[in-house]
Amino acid sequence: MLREALAYDQAVNAGRLLTCALLAACLGGGCAVRSSTSFASPRRTFDTRVTLRQRPVVVHMSSDATRRPDELVLYLTGDAGWRGKDKDVYTRLQQWGYAVAGVSAPDYLKSLPGEAGTTTPSRLADDFVHITDVARHALALPGDLPVVLVGVSRGADLAVVAAGQSGLQPSLGGVVAIGLTREEEYVHRRRRATEALELYQYLPQLGSIPLSVIQSTGDNYVPAREARQLFGADTPRRRLHAIEARNHSFSNARPKLYETLRASLVWLDRLGHRTTPVPVQ
Repeated sequence: MLREALAYDQAVNAGRLLTCALLAACLGGGCAVRSSTSFASPRRTFDTRVTLRQRPVVVHMSSDATRRPDELVLYLTGDAGWRGKDKDVYTRLQQWGYAVAGVSAPDYLKSLPGEAGTTTPSRLADDFVHITDVARHALALPGDLPVVLVGVSRGADLAVVAAGQSGLQPSLGGVVAIGLTREEEYVHRRRRATEALELYQYLPQLGSIPLSVIQSTGDNYVPAREARQLFGADTPRRRLHAIEARNHSFSNARPKLYETLRASLVWLDRLGHRTTPVPVQ
């Protein structure tokens, strides 16, 4: 997968060089070129608001107007919110050409009801369905375009939980969870329950939804070695990638993290979109 990702980069660079050469030839031959359109960015980038339980949640939108995307990436940050390393993941997804809808996890959590501010797996999935419907419409994307969930830390937890629900599964092309923790305290199996959801025990709920977990060897919550014990062996549709890094945020291994994230997205794309949830045997 890494070779494929590198090959893709080489192809993109070659295409850019060819475009530059053709433009130079055109200018040299006296072709009429309007600089206002020729050099404009092909990406549409803007923010919109989705109302959840009468509270607006900001969704950061971006897509390439020159190509039809193969999927919509719904990206969720960790507790740091829309800044720093978490925002940089969104920027990378933009640079790689994906249609992206990005949500700050703290902003989403503020929309949760009650004094405890918690939700259930099914309600979380319903929120994600609503957000992706709004994103498809805002970005003028097909209504049946597959969705790939990408989350960091808290966002990874929420992505995994939502992916285990039948209301969201028909549209999913896969999940990439970066820094998956052991439990998610903002999601309970029942509305009035108090126990946090154990995430690795929950993974069978995903059925055959493709899942890539990217974990740091020095993760402060679940180090990669422990994550492997909880996760089990890799399967054709489920993989865990361990990255040598000192902490939960991969602070000394960001290039390797981005390389693995991109390879994971390529892997999901190669698996293709599945429309019917199939339980894991």
